[in-house]
Parts: sequence; C-alpha cells; structure tokens
Amino acid sequence: MHLEQQGDKAGGEAMDKLMLAQAPKFETLKQELTEKLQDTSQTARESFSKLSGSAPAQKTAPKIDSPPPQGSKKLSDFLPNPALRPPPVRKK
Repeated sequence: MHLEQQGDKAGGEAMDKLMLAQAPKFETLKQELTEKLQDTSQTARESFSKLSGSAPAQKTAPKIDSPPPQGSKKLSDFLPNPALRPPPVRKK
C-alpha cells in the first residue's frame, strides 16, 4: 500500500485492518450496483436495437470445423503483403 511505501508500516497495517473490518458492510452495496449496471446495460442494448430497427446479434463462438459467418474475412487478409516486408534481421 501507499502508506507502507512511504515508510509508515504501522499506519499501513492499521489501514489494512480497517478495510478488512469494513468490507462486509459494503458487500451488499457492491452487489446492488453490479445488478443495476447489468440492468442498465440490458436496457441500453434494447434501446439501441429499437433505434436501429434490428435485433441485437447473438454473441456465440463459432464451432470447430464450421463454415465462417457470412461477410467475415480471414485474419491473414489483414496482414501486410509478405513480398513487401523487409527480410528478417539476423543477430550476430
């Protein structure tokens, strides 16, 4: 912690004890905030889909050996042309 870095070991230990003692009091608040943020993100996602007039895309990972999705590109398409790359540098 910052207090221990400043050379105040006793203050750092006291702060650690205080934080550990008070942490359970804030656990319910943390849980409520997490739930509200998740609800807000769902509401925002629904609002954007209504605004754009399309359903939100389902987020699923592709299965092994399945064809790629329509309109997708291979990763190698984004790499620069190997003929234009400089030769590798050798360490001496």
